[in-house]
Amino acid sequence: MYYRDADGAILVFDVTDKASFENIKNIWIKDVEEKAPENIQLAIVGNKSDRVDSEVVTFKEAQEFALQSRAILKFVSAKKNQGLQEVFQKLGEKLLQQPSNRSGSVRIRSGSHKRRNKKGKCCAIF
Repeated sequence: MYYRDADGAILVFDVTDKASFENIKNIWIKDVEEKAPENIQLAIVGNKSDRVDSEVVTFKEAQEFALQSRAILKFVSAKKNQGLQEVFQKLGEKLLQQPSNRSGSVRIRSGSHKRRNKKGKCCAIF
């Protein structure tokens, strides 16, 4: 993975697949710790929260790991579009509270802004 200058990372596992959670715990988090900037902000996301009957990774188990990793934790359902926006919102809030890992500066504007693309058509930037 490429982490240079990254300010944040999102690690996703399947709550119905214990092996995917173990991969986050044993492989991906170690990769982030070894290669990413020291102050990178992490979000750990359990997907398929709509499949409660098939859940093999509990929220409590994931929460313990997230606390240990100083990461945001959110269970979401991509299928039902539940919780996804909150992940990005919380991660964005954490990122705004710390200095960036990139040189230079970034301007953040609220709302949408318009610009012209190469074909002269207008598009919205959020």
